[in-house]
Amino acid sequence: MVNPALHPLLTQNLQFAPDYGNGLTSHVPMALHAMAELGASAADLHRQYDHDTAKLRRLPAAPAPEPWPRWTDHLGDLAAYQRFEAQFVASIARLGSTAVLADAVPRLWSGFGAVALHGVIRLAHAVEVDHPGELAAALAAWAAQHARLPNAQPSRPLPLESWVKTLLPLAQEWRSPAPLISLRMLDAAQTPAFATCRLDLCGVRSRNDLAPLARTCAALYAQTGNFTVLHLLTGTRALGILLRWAPKDWQDPVSAALTAAVLAAGLNTSQPIDPASQTQSPPETPAERRILAMFSQTNERAAQSDPQHPVDEHTIKLTHACWQLAKQDNHEIFVQAAHRALN
Repeated sequence: MVNPALHPLLTQNLQFAPDYGNGLTSHVPMALHAMAELGASAADLHRQYDHDTAKLRRLPAAPAPEPWPRWTDHLGDLAAYQRFEAQFVASIARLGSTAVLADAVPRLWSGFGAVALHGVIRLAHAVEVDHPGELAAALAAWAAQHARLPNAQPSRPLPLESWVKTLLPLAQEWRSPAPLISLRMLDAAQTPAFATCRLDLCGVRSRNDLAPLARTCAALYAQTGNFTVLHLLTGTRALGILLRWAPKDWQDPVSAALTAAVLAAGLNTSQPIDPASQTQSPPETPAERRILAMFSQTNERAAQSDPQHPVDEHTIKLTHACWQLAKQDNHEIFVQAAHRALN
């Protein structure tokens, strides 16, 4: 059952810009949806909304713009966010959400890694929350913040295990001075390592096929607590949600985004990084139930200790991703990743 506070808060949030004005993305709709699914109360959602929206910019009032003949000609124009939003609102009202997603997602897919994968992450949450206004806003945010990474083209793509073994040592040797993940990913895309590390995703046909990749990302986060790796995990979950609308040639933009993100992570050579070692058998108590219990305890402590500072929005999203992935793949590594975020 949907928390009755969720949809009204998502509607209120439409007054705000999709970013903070400094290259950082608003996480409000994603965090609210994740909290609601994790069992947070209406009071929790209101506290989170009040805290997180205090940092956002209100959008200026503007008359309804004329639709573009081809909105794809304007991808990457953040100043056109409201015009993108109005266009998607009208399209959803006329054609319905499913038809708009089937048309728009393939056109946006080349920017899978845009703004540190937040375009796809927000859209995946919007698909699940079933709120037409938030769906239009999520599509508009991805379009306005759209950016392409070059596609790595080595002689052959690498299977997951080889990709990890090849890429992680390179990721520990390379650093970018850029302040934002998205900028570090763009820097990473210019390196020789990026050009030789394309991930083989040809065997992925549905979200169930993503379990090995999700386990790998969860293991990396459990071992390192790395902030960029957090986005790899939430981005992989988003991929599973959006895969049904992906274009036929969907693999290269995804591989490029994942490869650039690993390189951009700035992993510390002193950290033990060995995803293949995470092979524990699932516990008798389902992993998803353990993750829910951990989140509930953390959320309760946060509310009691300082009502003005709720759980961090990235922690909420990571925990939700682990919970959802554990529902599909009851593996201990998702509990470990959630524990790392919550403690």
